[in-house]
Amino acid sequence: DGAYVLGEDISLANVASLNIEGSVTLCLAGHDLDMGANYIGFSGSNSTLRICDCAKEDKGEIRSTSSSGVVLIYGKHTLELYETLLSGTSYAVNNQSGQVKVYGATLSAVNSADRGYAYTLLASGGTVTLEGATLIGEAETVYTLNVMNGCVVSMKDSTVIAKAKNAYAVLLSDGVEA
Repeated sequence: DGAYVLGEDISLANVASLNIEGSVTLCLAGHDLDMGANYIGFSGSNSTLRICDCAKEDKGEIRSTSSSGVVLIYGKHTLELYETLLSGTSYAVNNQSGQVKVYGATLSAVNSADRGYAYTLLASGGTVTLEGATLIGEAETVYTLNVMNGCVVSMKDSTVIAKAKNAYAVLLSDGVEA
């Protein structure tokens, strides 16, 4: 639990993945958080992570090369993103039954590997709210917004971009409401 503000760029490349329990607010304050090959996950039950950036210019970024994504949600947890940037190579957000709320933030998944794939936002179950969001996917095969397993999606004033040989800007399947 708690609220945290980054005072400088931080690298957690040599540390284990972060686990959020309870209610946590992280303000990037114009700084970057480099997760290396680690990711942000959740533990406990009904945990919430709010990521924002209070800097007027030069917004901060959270980056990860983890094959699980920048943020991995298993269970009934909530991720709220406000005016920030998440950048992953395989996934930006990998949501398995949680709630994802993106307000004015940018999610990016760029994978330059040969025959690479990228899922900018994978939503399997749970709910996704996108307002003023930008989702960008770039790889040989891209699923910029991949929604399945009964996930409920709400989009308003949002942009979805897929740059790929095999591009799927929005893919809805398996009992999805949009």
